[in-house]
Amino acid sequence: MTELTELTIAPEYRLGIIPAKTPHDVIVQATSIAKELAKLVKDNHLSNNIQGRNFVKVEGWSTMGAMLGVLPREISTIRQDDGSYESTVELIRISDGAVIGRASALVGMDEVWGSRKEYARRSMAVTRATGKAYRLGFSWIMALAGYEPTPAEEMQDTVEGEYREASGSKQPPESTSEPKAQTETAPDPVPAAEWCYSDGSKVGDNRGERANYQAYVKAHDGKTPNNIYNLRNWKKAAIELPVATELPVTTELPVT
Repeated sequence: MTELTELTIAPEYRLGIIPAKTPHDVIVQATSIAKELAKLVKDNHLSNNIQGRNFVKVEGWSTMGAMLGVLPREISTIRQDDGSYESTVELIRISDGAVIGRASALVGMDEVWGSRKEYARRSMAVTRATGKAYRLGFSWIMALAGYEPTPAEEMQDTVEGEYREASGSKQPPESTSEPKAQTETAPDPVPAAEWCYSDGSKVGDNRGERANYQAYVKAHDGKTPNNIYNLRNWKKAAIELPVATELPVTTELPVT
């Protein structure tokens, strides 16, 4: 009499190209990746602080994809009749070419990107679709890294990685009460000892950078620039404005 032996095949788990034997192994591998990813994003300023929350730019999401062995591939980008662009992007596992994710995203004419050149709108549609494809499959890893599970480019009114207030945003109602007389000079918006950018980096000791930083904070009602590159871009834009609308830059520094 012949004995039959039953073979049991264990299920295979994969995190991108990284094999795992059990669901627990998947979590362990993801946690390790998230730890390294968090450091990369912070050290290379790959996130934006939007209303007190940190959203990672598409460069950070693509970095995570490279760590997983998963790369994006543009499938299509279609121009709509009104000038909007819709793009579709797939995620490809580089070990075998398998498609493991897909997403589409739109850049419409009813947002801040509507006033940009056509090539810029098309490019942003691809960028958004890329970040969204990674988000749909791997947002939980970004959350493990301590960041918001939504790409910065998907946030409303994000232009070239920097957040801008919507031009049509609601303004607070004007007060009907009589204004109070000013009896003393308002203090500087940010004490010198607390001068730092939104990403946590410190403002340099040179006089020019500090003067520009103080001018930025005053011009933005107390909000600090995201980093030195954000400050430089703002300063450059302010210089290029007509004289009638140029933002004043104070050269007086508070005593530290």
